[in-house]
Amino acid sequence: NLADRIAQGPLPWREAVRLAAGVADALGFAHDQGFVHRDIKPANALLDKDGRPLLTDFGIAATFDEAQKGGPGGGTLPFMAPE
Repeated sequence: NLADRIAQGPLPWREAVRLAAGVADALGFAHDQGFVHRDIKPANALLDKDGRPLLTDFGIAATFDEAQKGGPGGGTLPFMAPE
């Protein structure tokens, strides 16, 4: 996963940009389907054999409607937005 890759040492900037773009694409797809992931962190981005990130762990995901109603939240505290 991405957390393990980061633990190996600093990422070259091109690799970091490629990985961030891949995660952003996956989030964009989830949003297009009407879902909010709610637990984005490096450990939830698996890397395939070619090093492409695959977003996982939608266990606490919510639809946009559910998220706007202020239902139970969740996430991993160090990776959550302060609000």
